[in-house]
Amino acid sequence: MNVKQMRKRASHAASLKRSERLQRLLRALSADYYKTTSILQAQTGSMAIHSDIHELRCEGVPVAPAKYFGKNSNGKKIYGYKLMEKV
Repeated sequence: MNVKQMRKRASHAASLKRSERLQRLLRALSADYYKTTSILQAQTGSMAIHSDIHELRCEGVPVAPAKYFGKNSNGKKIYGYKLMEKV
């Protein structure tokens, strides 16, 4: 499969209406400020926040691009997410 064919492949995103996981993430993102990946993991129980964000975007939810906040004490990068507007 070449790159052009890969771009045409559909995402396997879950449906927001049927996915409790995505609904929990959407509720957690409803604030007007950025929340870090670790905070979102604690609030939703998901260990794949970046994948869940992708699925929300596939459902048309306007999630702002990830914001880089620096590194933690272990040297891991810290990112935050928020909604671009109220849903």
